[in-house]
Parts: sequence; C-alpha cells; structure tokens
Amino acid sequence: MNMRKNKDSIRKLLALLFLASVSSVSSQGLTINPPTITINPVQRLSTQTQLTNTGANAEQFTVKVVSWTMQDSQNVYSPSRDLVVNPSSFSVKPGETQVIRIGLLKKPGAAELAYRVMVTQVPNEDTPTTNKTVKGVEMSFKQVVSFGLAVYVTGATATPNMSYQVARDGNDLLVRMTNAGNRHQVYGEAIFKADDRSLTLPSYAVLTGVTYTARLKDWGNVRGPLTLSFVNVNGETKNETLALP
Repeated sequence: MNMRKNKDSIRKLLALLFLASVSSVSSQGLTINPPTITINPVQRLSTQTQLTNTGANAEQFTVKVVSWTMQDSQNVYSPSRDLVVNPSSFSVKPGETQVIRIGLLKKPGAAELAYRVMVTQVPNEDTPTTNKTVKGVEMSFKQVVSFGLAVYVTGATATPNMSYQVARDGNDLLVRMTNAGNRHQVYGEAIFKADDRSLTLPSYAVLTGVTYTARLKDWGNVRGPLTLSFVNVNGETKNETLALP
C-alpha cells in the first residue's frame, strides 16, 4: 500500500516537474512569427504562422488546438475541433522554417472567439536535461519547449469595451477589469502607479464577457490617484485614472 502511495506521489511530482521544465522559445533557438493571429471570417477562413529553428539540432513538434476562455482571472483551455492545423506534427532542421497552416471550421457569430494553438517539442537525445531528487531518487528531466499561439476570430469592426472597479481587500488593492465589448483587450507593459509606488505586470489579455482581477499586494493603504498605463490591442499606449474607494 505504501509502495503504491509512493508511486502515485512520484507520478504527481514528475508531472509538476515536467511542467516546471517548460522553457522559453527563444532560449531554445526557436522563433515563431507571427506569435498572435487574427482571423477575420469576412475576409478569409484560414491563415498561417512560421516556426524557425535557429538552434544547432533538428527538433520535432506536435500541434493541437484548444479553445480559450477565462474563469476567476485564470486561463481555461479545452479540447476543440473549431480549428484545423496542418501539419499536426513535424520536424524542422537547423536553419529551416516550418509553415503551420490554420483553418476555421466553426461558423462565427458576433462575439469574438479565442483559441490557442499549442506547439510542443518532442524530447530527443539532444534536448537539455535537468536533475531533480524525488523521494530520495535522483532523476533527469527533459527541458522541452511548449507554447500557445493566440488565435482570435473576430470582425474588423469589433472593439473592446472596458470598465474598471477598484476595491480594498485587507492589505491589498483589487482592480477589476470588465470587458463588455466584442473583442479582447490587451494589457501590454501594464504599469500601475499610486503615491510613490509603481508596479509592472506581465502582459495579459482580457477576453470578451470576462472580468479580470489584478491584485496589487500591499497597496491597500494607497491614497491615489491610481493610474494605469498599458499598450492596447491596437498597439497604442493608453492611460487610465482609476477611482479609489
């Protein structure tokens, strides 16, 4: 019985360590262009992106599609057949480029649809490894590359419609961002400022019909004004002044 529990624990740890070993694309000698794709179904139902191997070794990848929603400010991915990708697996030699074609199968409506095309490296003997000790056992793990290309299906006239609500939560400040529009909004290089404080958040998107909450830790006592600057979905720098409670 204890042996079974130990095996289950090791399997869970292996899964966590595998996820933790996923590294950035550029650090592994790979480039993807473009990394974000928009399909306007009025103009076309297909598009493509390119993966280039700038490293020294041949690499193999698998490709799959997931639908992308958000719940409780977290990304949620589910298997989807709304998009078709070709090829679904491929190898790319050093210095070569692989075209990944993406086609829309689902009839779109008024609201924007969001997906991720997940590209995952198949580990081989040249894949970098890292060593971990699990339950006293020394193990080696492959540092594979896995990344999700954002794919949006949206019309040319679709726009985000953002509203903001700020609340104090103990020592923290909560900034709720609600998108009532029919297109996602991007918060690139998002910088919050209040009093003598400044906080830069990693870039993120707020999908249509979603409320995203940013928690500003230890900002519960700021007096303001509270400002937010960011680069939006159109690449424009925007500045917002948010009302404090």
